[in-house]
Amino acid sequence: MKLLTTELATQFEESALLDKRILGNLEGIGFMMIYFK
Repeated sequence: MKLLTTELATQFEESALLDKRILGNLEGIGFMMIYFK
């Protein structure tokens, strides 16, 4: 059971990192669109 929780925690952390990266990219794109208007 402990192995399963660790696996889930790892997947959760990875998806959280991915979300942050996507959000960062969206913010960057939004900034560029405003900047180049």
